[in-house]
Amino acid sequence: MKTQGPGELNRMIYLLSKLPGLGPRSSTRMALQLFKQRDALMRPLAKAISEAAEAVVACDVCGNLDSANPCGICSDENRQTTTICVVKEVGDVWALERSGVYRGYYHVLGGLLSALDGVSPEDLRCEDLIKRASNPDVSEDMTSAIGSSELVWNPPFLRHLLAIFEAAATTLDSSRQNG
Repeated sequence: MKTQGPGELNRMIYLLSKLPGLGPRSSTRMALQLFKQRDALMRPLAKAISEAAEAVVACDVCGNLDSANPCGICSDENRQTTTICVVKEVGDVWALERSGVYRGYYHVLGGLLSALDGVSPEDLRCEDLIKRASNPDVSEDMTSAIGSSELVWNPPFLRHLLAIFEAAATTLDSSRQNG
């Protein structure tokens, strides 16, 4: 869709169209609405985006987004230390936190394994999960709550995955030491 207007507006529309669920038409409508509400919405939104880009980081421990590292959840000493809830994305952490049903720690994979899409364990935060799971405080019953209809992970599958990665890591470490 060809847009009219100055280059800055066209760039804004183009960048908005890169967001999930927004195409060129929706992005154009959104951009024009922002310009209609320049002082009430556009400038505060631009400032909030800029501030978030500077302040928010991925937690080195779990992958959650926060302005602190480690995040508030990983820093909370009142959480249950024996379980790690493995989730697909940060939004899954936030949904579980809103529900209040889980008081353990989390691990954000950052996606799902998908041979069709070329997503391998190396593209996800699997190695970090293995390191965390090897902590003696973590029970063997890893909780899994990936909210996706593409793939349902259950604790036995996750333990199997961890065992495969641990074996691969052990093999890799011993080959590095021997050669």
